[in-house]
Amino acid sequence: MLEELLLLVPIGLIGLYRWSSWIIRYMIARRYKPIENNYTEPVSVIVPIFNEKQDVLERCLDSIKKK
Repeated sequence: MLEELLLLVPIGLIGLYRWSSWIIRYMIARRYKPIENNYTEPVSVIVPIFNEKQDVLERCLDSIKKK
């Protein structure tokens, strides 16, 4: 019986670690206040490109600038 309960100790320690990390993150998030300023951008562009040649990216950015 005691041996079976000792097997549960690591599981309890993992649970304690997970819950304590969640509580810490929750308390930090409660103190968060967004920064307010007057800076604005008219548009944001995300260009999904991966392992392409540089000229392809440059042509893409040039076509976005023209519009």
